[in-house]
Amino acid sequence: MLAVDNVKDILKVMFPQKSEDRMGVLNQALFEASSGGNVAYKNLFADEAETKYEALVHCIKSQYVRERVEYWKSLEKNLYAEANHRDNCTKGQLSSALALNDGFLSAKAIDRIVAPFFTASDSREMPIRDVLEALNQASVPSLMRAEDVMSTSRRAPSPDMMDTSGRHRSASFL
Repeated sequence: MLAVDNVKDILKVMFPQKSEDRMGVLNQALFEASSGGNVAYKNLFADEAETKYEALVHCIKSQYVRERVEYWKSLEKNLYAEANHRDNCTKGQLSSALALNDGFLSAKAIDRIVAPFFTASDSREMPIRDVLEALNQASVPSLMRAEDVMSTSRRAPSPDMMDTSGRHRSASFL
């Protein structure tokens, strides 16, 4: 069992980019699900959680889905902007769009994400739709190490790179 305040702190660390409004909704659901100020965190996402923690789990999962969609729409928007609203992009434009979209990604992480599409000295262009589709199907965690994602030991990966249990997940969102 964990105290509600400890779970709130964990949520803040796990989801540092979550808006105050969304964090408030999570905190309210957490408060309503807790009994005696404690949360049985090991059971939170278990099948039995459907009763006691149903509202909290639903809140986390629905925010997760919404934030994934927002992340990919933002990446697409940033990539087209970096490519001057053309249909093709370069390695540099993809790297810039990823950096703009997720400030938690290190340069090493961005290089690993971009590597399957462009070689180190690659100056060619690729269709943005193809790049986005391939990114969507790629297993981003296999392209980077955890230390590349976190720029400091206190920062957690962005929520769009985590599953509902807080583990890294694939980038297959849409």
